[in-house]
Amino acid sequence: MTARSIDLNADVGEIPEALADGRENALVCAVSSANIAAGGHAGNEHSIRALIDCCLAHDTSIGVHPSYPDRAGFGRTSIAMSRHALLGTLIEQIERVRSLADVAGAVVAHLKPHGALYHDVSRDAAIACVLRDAIVRTDPSLRVVLPPTLATGAIFEEAGIAITLEGFVDRAYTPDGMLVERSEPGALILDPERAASQAVRLAGEGVRGVRIDTLCVHSDTPGALAISRSVRAALEAGGYVIGS
Repeated sequence: MTARSIDLNADVGEIPEALADGRENALVCAVSSANIAAGGHAGNEHSIRALIDCCLAHDTSIGVHPSYPDRAGFGRTSIAMSRHALLGTLIEQIERVRSLADVAGAVVAHLKPHGALYHDVSRDAAIACVLRDAIVRTDPSLRVVLPPTLATGAIFEEAGIAITLEGFVDRAYTPDGMLVERSEPGALILDPERAASQAVRLAGEGVRGVRIDTLCVHSDTPGALAISRSVRAALEAGGYVIGS
């Protein structure tokens, strides 16, 4: 039987001390795709440049991780913005990462919205249209990473934008395939073995039967590096090839 390939991604550039002490470099090495915070909720030119270089060194696919402009709230709260203002900040964040990647001779392959924007894009057609337009105006070849429960997929598909469906190894799910709210007990999966078990299950079963293309570990989850290594080992032991 042919081995199935699955992507393992991490949101990075969100914790300055993790970049400074080398944990983020190790995390980038453990995954196959990195979503680099683009300055909306976290990140700056220094962190973006350093992470692009790290991705190049480890042959890790580079992605841009834009959000609502909300550094104080870490991008986890929806913000009411005009279409013009939201489009402007998304284009700015995408171009910030793309321009630094160009200087380094790197390619930005995908885009994954962060936090509240990720969820809003997946269920609100108006916001999805803004993200679609931002991608079309900057780089239509970017794949967009979204949850398997999204209701707005046609908006991207009709524009020729490929969609990558994502599952989370370090977050608990409700029976209807939604993520347990972070404020609820047990929302985070901190045990590497439990995260690895969930990764193998999601890779095989998907979310409510919808196939998953990529699995995420959040860099701000305590023990993210140990989780990512455990997940990778379990997937490879299960016959999966890790690759973007």
